[in-house]
Amino acid sequence: FGLASATAEIAPEDFDKVSETMMEVAASLSAGEISVDELERARKPIVERFDESLENNRFWLSFVDQAQTRQDDLDWIEARKSYYGDVDAERLIELAGLYLTTENNIIIRILSDKYEGNIPN
Repeated sequence: FGLASATAEIAPEDFDKVSETMMEVAASLSAGEISVDELERARKPIVERFDESLENNRFWLSFVDQAQTRQDDLDWIEARKSYYGDVDAERLIELAGLYLTTENNIIIRILSDKYEGNIPN
């Protein structure tokens, strides 16, 4: 079992437009419409955050209490950067075609209980 998600914090009135755009991006990926440059621009900030997290005490504190009993977590820390580095456009397109389909999507809208406007369709 796995999960892929796309999230956006937006104004409620923009929900339909943003969710439609997300579905268009998913369809483009499924159709093979991604360049090496686009993939690298998406990957770079993720990999940079990995490097930055290794220098952050908060990141390490989340693993300290389980370090002796869950060695696999420490292995994951070392391997996570390569997981992203090893995915190429061809594999991404293959996975998008398999999973990013209209049959497999679920759209969830969460609104604050303080929202007083009309709820868009």
